[in-house]
Amino acid sequence: MSARSIRTILACATALGVALGCGESVQPPTPKEAADSQRVLKDWFECEECDDGELAAVVELGDGAVHLLGAVVVRGLSSAARARFVGQLEERYEQRLAYAEQYPSFAPVMKRDVFLSHHLGNRDALYRVRALRALERMGTDAARDALEEAQGQTGHPGVEREIRRVLSEM
Repeated sequence: MSARSIRTILACATALGVALGCGESVQPPTPKEAADSQRVLKDWFECEECDDGELAAVVELGDGAVHLLGAVVVRGLSSAARARFVGQLEERYEQRLAYAEQYPSFAPVMKRDVFLSHHLGNRDALYRVRALRALERMGTDAARDALEEAQGQTGHPGVEREIRRVLSEM
């Protein structure tokens, strides 16, 4: 997710708040606030143990992050995150091939395209479920609306099932 995307979404949310009469004191995020929000979201989407308060930090972003989280539920990885992860996967696959030259019994069992597709699909599902978890934890009307909008649009049966479960419990 780029800093520009975060700034645009937060600026749109701010503009919407002003248009709806939520107060004139609402200001667009500063570049530092946008960068901080981007870091918080990236930390949550990419954490391994996720035991350092990453989810709580996303929840603290509030309704300003709901639109972006809803978009991740529907579309999964951003093109920038996808490209970054594909690069990492290609490097990992090449390392495995090189290792297999010395130790043939450790040769990759998957062809490169299957390896990339498999791991990219897993990462995409992880981002979607984490966005869904953040919306669930927020529990606001805006979060519920985002999940209702996402329902039926993800193309991912597991995510759709989880959306139904969360909506039934909100």
